[in-house]
Amino acid sequence: MTTTINEFENLEAINAANPHLGSIRTIPEFFETETIKKLTTAERRRIIEQALILINNVYVHLPLKRAMYAIDPVRSLKLLQHQLDNISEWQFHNDMIKIFKSLRDGHTNYILPTPYKQHTAFLPFMMEEFYDANGERHNIVSKLTKGFKHETFVLGVEIIDWSGVQIEQAVDINADLEDGSNQAARHVCGLDRITVRPMAMSLPPAEQWIIVGYLCNGQNHEIRLPWLVMSNPIVKFCDPTTVAGVDEFAATTIGLGLNMELTNQARRALFSWNAADLRTDNSHAKKECQDILSFGRSIRHRARSDTYAYGASRSPRILKFSSARSFGSWNCFRSTA
Repeated sequence: MTTTINEFENLEAINAANPHLGSIRTIPEFFETETIKKLTTAERRRIIEQALILINNVYVHLPLKRAMYAIDPVRSLKLLQHQLDNISEWQFHNDMIKIFKSLRDGHTNYILPTPYKQHTAFLPFMMEEFYDANGERHNIVSKLTKGFKHETFVLGVEIIDWSGVQIEQAVDINADLEDGSNQAARHVCGLDRITVRPMAMSLPPAEQWIIVGYLCNGQNHEIRLPWLVMSNPIVKFCDPTTVAGVDEFAATTIGLGLNMELTNQARRALFSWNAADLRTDNSHAKKECQDILSFGRSIRHRARSDTYAYGASRSPRILKFSSARSFGSWNCFRSTA
């Protein structure tokens, strides 16, 4: 049995039930309504030059990463440099993301420009896995976005395939695009971002919709769900991409995993049904950000004490490179003994 969702009817219901998310749009509507400024060839070249300086001259883990993952990001950047006149804007950003993620380092990122980094692409449900008594893994719908309603696609149904691909394989394919340092970490990242994808760290999905195959009461069903785009208001008060600008040392001592932090913020906004967690003023998010920075400052104070006691700085240093008009930025952390 195939069930096709009426996208516009459900989109209106989701918008009405989630005013804190702003205007929720489909992928085509996002591109129609947002002004996306294209990079010139000179701006692309400057981004690559900065990336080469960062990775080749500053990134101390490069020899280790090359040995562990059989990669050569420096050569990849130089090849991309020679192709700038023949590739699209989409392909340029996509290749830059791939190169940085090939390092498998959650703290060394290529961050997309405005308007991508202010938005998150999502499907109106959350998928989680569990193991049964026989040790077999199952994937179920654990949460639904408020306002989404369907007769058979409800909480607890088991997902069995993803646009014709068996769900286990679909998660593995998605995991290969993530930056986890080992297979287990990549699996978790792939599972987390199979339905929630912060566009600061990845381009909007190439497909406009997903066909989800699932089991409900022992019967096979399929449903077509469109990728949606939201602007998360929490990020305005607690934007990890700006933490370094507020307190660089705090950002380095916390070791913030930007992609995971953005994913968790989006999940809270999408699936938290507790009114206390969805205050329109987002004072709770602002307080959390202040608490994080306070924690970082306390570590800095201890690090300074260590410096005084031992006569050498043991604190990490942050190096940040921003391209022309903030089109992209990268953070690299280096220990200085």
